[in-house]
Amino acid sequence: MTLSGSGDALSMSGGAGVTFAGGMWLKGLLATPVGTFFSPSVTLEAAVTVDPATVTEGTVATVSGGYGPSLVITVGADGKPRARTWNVFTPGAWTASVIGATAINDDLVHHLAATWNNSTGTLALYVDGASAGSVVSSAGTGRFEVNGDHVTVGGSTHTATLTGTVSNVAVFDSVLSGARIAEHASAILDGFTGETVTERIDRYNRWAGTPHPIVDYVDPAAIVGNYDTDGKSLTDAINAVATVEDGLAYINGSGALILRGRSTLINTDPAFTIPGPTDGAANRVRGSLSYSTNPRTFVNDITGTMPGGITYRATDAASVAEYGRTTDTVEGPFATVEDLAAVIEWRVRTESTPRPAADGLSVRLSQLDDADTTALLALDLGDVIAWTGMPDQAPAATDSGVVLGIEETYTHTDLLWTATSVSATSGLNVLIFDDPVRGVLDSTNVFGY
Repeated sequence: MTLSGSGDALSMSGGAGVTFAGGMWLKGLLATPVGTFFSPSVTLEAAVTVDPATVTEGTVATVSGGYGPSLVITVGADGKPRARTWNVFTPGAWTASVIGATAINDDLVHHLAATWNNSTGTLALYVDGASAGSVVSSAGTGRFEVNGDHVTVGGSTHTATLTGTVSNVAVFDSVLSGARIAEHASAILDGFTGETVTERIDRYNRWAGTPHPIVDYVDPAAIVGNYDTDGKSLTDAINAVATVEDGLAYINGSGALILRGRSTLINTDPAFTIPGPTDGAANRVRGSLSYSTNPRTFVNDITGTMPGGITYRATDAASVAEYGRTTDTVEGPFATVEDLAAVIEWRVRTESTPRPAADGLSVRLSQLDDADTTALLALDLGDVIAWTGMPDQAPAATDSGVVLGIEETYTHTDLLWTATSVSATSGLNVLIFDDPVRGVLDSTNVFGY
């Protein structure tokens, strides 16, 4: 467990928290006093777990000064949470008290927050991110009755010790909005599990101070689970979310973050078709196309990991017997093991057979008319391209692939457009259902997700 202070807040963290009993409690000094002329309003937060056998009122956390606690969060013998402002000159008396309607002594983690608005004299209580009531102090408005230079956790010399566990204590020299308190509660209670990809990436960009409107979402569908961002860069966090989406995340030429959902990479008609050497229009296109069968482009044994150390493995026994075992791993903030299974089972089903794939495809734009040139330059990563009229020696007369890299080369005589990385399309007829779990429908159709 650590106590740390910076700016206007003190925070306490320590994994599962600190358990208090038998008179033990902690005290931490704030970097700057709160509830004073310069910072008259205060918010106190904490996560708490209380045993159902609680028989006396116990203190979760306080903001305290030289005369004792001024703002107190407690849990009563009835199991109900309380926020109170202490009348330091009359022991046992409160200038304001709000009691939650529902008991929380259920041995589960709960988030509690108390806000004091000096300008209105209002004390408010929040339980698990939702308002649990408010009251105006009997001392009136504009009073510096919630002030202090330190925090106590689990009790104090003036208040009873809690029988329970406390973590994530924080103090702010302002009244936090209900939305921000709800966000803090969600972070503690479920790690934002259940958010959509859009919500999660917007949150990460907001935390990082990045203007999140620059993100362009193209039909994302996944639900994201808990992801510990401690020590992670913004790029790490976004890539983890992209793993759950099983789509494609990249920065385009204008600097915008693009996240294409999984559905945009399957059952997609080609955005552009390039005529091959045996097509009549082939004399308009000069370029090159190279194929290879690379064993690294297929995988038949994947192990996936999600928060909590939960793992899931998918294999294609027939592919292993035929080609030998090729392995890969997937790790991301999946919300459920079913979501994790969906991603790796899909990959095993669609990538377990080595197939000739296009390593790269180049087109000289000087040989195209204006309409085709405009269409080709409009292609983006994740788009599907096709090529037709291939000779008998080619793997297929008509083939297609997903563009994963683009390079444009300008010379004094021409403009060369090159797909530097082309991923083979699945070659399956994919049916997308609400149920995220995929399995074989029959011999040719595979459930999507």
